[in-house]
Amino acid sequence: MVYSDIGKKCQHCLIQIEKHFTNVKISEWIIMPNHIHFIIKIINKGQSKINGNCRDVACYVSTSKNIISTPQTSETYVSTSNNNTPLSPQQYFSNISPKPNSLSTIIRSFKSAVSKSINKKKYFFAWQPRFFDHIIQNKKDYYAIQQYIRDNIGNWSKDPYHYK
Repeated sequence: MVYSDIGKKCQHCLIQIEKHFTNVKISEWIIMPNHIHFIIKIINKGQSKINGNCRDVACYVSTSKNIISTPQTSETYVSTSNNNTPLSPQQYFSNISPKPNSLSTIIRSFKSAVSKSINKKKYFFAWQPRFFDHIIQNKKDYYAIQQYIRDNIGNWSKDPYHYK
């Protein structure tokens, strides 16, 4: 794969992830003309999911919630189904925001660094708004994904967005 200027900036920022997030290891990656694949390992370092590293905010806050309004004070509280403890809107949104060292924070930082670097050169560049993630459950799953990443270059001509 021969990288364009944008691909080179993306590669540089991808390699920098491990320097900025010491709890992360990138074990396999490929940068394609219109997408990127990589396997990222987030190392927990002995912290619990409640106050430490996590794949995403989903392990912090239940997605089942009830909105409770108190007519006397016009305050709105959000109650999670975990323990039905009322939370103020500020607490609720703080709980569902990406946490330090979570996958969402790592990806957001990576995308931001790539975008800033590329936009300095006045190239047109935009990320899709989200990302696809998959939790690797076992070695078989890991090796299948690793092979998929390695085969991506060979399959580029079959990609519907391949420039013909």
